[in-house]
Order: sequence, then C-alpha cells, then structure tokens
Amino acid sequence: MESILIIKTSAIGDVIQSFPVVDYLHRCFPEAKISWVVEKASSGLVGAHPHIYEVLSVDTKRWKKQLFSLHTWKEIKAFLLRLREKKYDVVFDLQGNTKSGVLLFFARAKDKVGFSWNSVPEKCNVLFTTMRFDVERSISCREQYVSLARCYFRNSFSFASEPLRLLLNKEETDKKKTILSTFPFDGSFRLMVAFGSNWKNKQLSEETLLACLTALSQHRKSHLFFVFGSSKEKEQAERLQSFFSRCSTVLEEMTLPLLQAVIYEMDGVFTVDSAALHLCGTTTTPSFSVFGSSSSLIYKPLSERHYSVQGVCPYGKQFVKRCPVLRSCSTGSCIKDLSAENLGNQLIAWSQGVRKGG
Repeated sequence: MESILIIKTSAIGDVIQSFPVVDYLHRCFPEAKISWVVEKASSGLVGAHPHIYEVLSVDTKRWKKQLFSLHTWKEIKAFLLRLREKKYDVVFDLQGNTKSGVLLFFARAKDKVGFSWNSVPEKCNVLFTTMRFDVERSISCREQYVSLARCYFRNSFSFASEPLRLLLNKEETDKKKTILSTFPFDGSFRLMVAFGSNWKNKQLSEETLLACLTALSQHRKSHLFFVFGSSKEKEQAERLQSFFSRCSTVLEEMTLPLLQAVIYEMDGVFTVDSAALHLCGTTTTPSFSVFGSSSSLIYKPLSERHYSVQGVCPYGKQFVKRCPVLRSCSTGSCIKDLSAENLGNQLIAWSQGVRKGG
C-alpha cells in the first residue's frame, strides 16, 4: 500500500473525529502517503497532522454561491486536474453523502470504499463506491470511521488511537510561548472553558454556565481560560470573565493547531459538543462535556478521562446521533434546563478526580 486518499470534507468537528483513521492507516502502512480532500476552512487543521502527506482543499460552499462565475469554474477545473494527477491504491469516503460521492467519482483509485446502503448517511453515495461495508451506527463515530478501514483491510488487531500533537508553524509557536507566559503557577486548577457551538441548541444557558463555574471556584482554587470562535462569543467570554476577574483570562483567538497545543497545557476542559471537545480528545487532557441535542455515546471522546453529561428531551424526541429538530427546536430544553446545581456538583467531583494524562 503506497498511496491512500481520505475524503472527509466537513465539518470541523467531524474532521477531527476522523483523525483516528489516519493513526490506524499509519500503523498499518508506515510508508504509505496519505492524502485528504477537505473543505478549505479545515485545510490548515488537516495539514497540521504529522501523518498527512498532501491536502487537497475544496471550497464548495463558495462555489455553490458563485456557481456561474468563470473564476469558480476555473478553480473547480484546477482542483479536478490535481485530484486526477495521481492514482491511489484506495480511497476512503468517510463523508458518505452526495458531495463526497461526486468527488469520489473523479478520483482515480483501484478501490473506492464507502459505507453500505444500511449505514451510509445519504443513499445515493453508494452509486460512487466500488466496495461497501456495514458499520454499526450506534457506536462512537471515531470507531465507525476506523471500522470502515478495518473491514476493507480485514484487520482484527487491537487498536486504540494515541494522543496526537498537531504541527505548529513559527507564528503559532511564538503565540503559544506568549500565551503560556501569562499562565499562573500558583497551583490553581487550570480549566479551559469552551462554551461556544455553531448550534444554539448545543449551548448551555449563560446563567447555568456561570453557576457551574462559580461553584467550582468556591470549592477549588481554579484559573479559568475562556476561548471563543466569533465576535459574539468573544463578548460573552469577556462578560463571563468579569465575574472572575482575579482568576480568569480570555485567551486570544487561535488557529485549531494552536488551540490544541494550549489544551495540552490545561488540567481540564469544560465544554459542550464542539470542535474544542474533539480537539481535547486528541490530547492527554481530561474533559467535562455537556450534551443535549446530540448523543454523548456517539460524539464524546473515547478515553475514560473524558466525562460527559447527557440532557434528556422533555418532549420525548429520541435519536441515535442528533436530535431531528436540532436546528428548529425553539427551546433547546434538553440542555438549557439542566439543573445548574446538579451540573456544578458533577463538575466539582470531576475536577477532584482527574489526573493529567490519566
């Protein structure tokens, strides 16, 4: 096996959750060159993986918006020419939708591997794959992706993904040094608080978040590090920081590889189902995560050092991966109505039990 292509274009969290496949492939074929097709927004993240040989980035969201632009078609043509430059031994379509199927159609490979009819996210994807495998959809998504590769290679050896360190460029390395120079070294429990999510119904209410952090601060000497991914989240981070002015910091906006490097320096991460949680899952740092409209069984990092709380839908909605009304539910009560007192007590208990790298 000399060359392998992975197609997993988005979203950022899903891309991170696919990293164990790279670990698996690298262990099976240490000399193989692994390439990856991914959306432009995640190309820097994938390019920072030490075992990725080449990143082929697409910009399908912009291409759709500017479909009748000559410049768009020139970009598409350039991408397809680059994609077809090489013939791969195998292509793994981890996305399993129509878009990835079209990309798979243009790729040149001996085998084009994807999910079977029973486990593929979008049925028409099977039109583009030459080998399809059943994967149990109720197990962790990380295990699902690895299972697809396992089935293809018919390997049964014991495998557990190891912690990963993304590569930093010089600017990121310098920023990391600056950030670490501001860290307190007074024995405080260093907790990163990543409260943001692209989906409103995955977020805790600010009142609940504040109550949990207050409870923790009263029971244990802590320093809180708030991170954000948008201007609106930055405002919220600064608002939260004002309640803990003597024992908290709002960190500057960071690239994902730099964020991962900073997570390594924390004692723990308090978060919801987000990219920060999935990045934490690639490190040795423990996490405390809260889920509502998505399943912790599917999306929580695998190691025992990652603790999660699952909210329950008060309207009786049931799901395997994500709530069918994640985008449209007007209340988000599954996570918004979690007891702040109970959640705070669980956060305290978790913080007292975690051991870095444990």
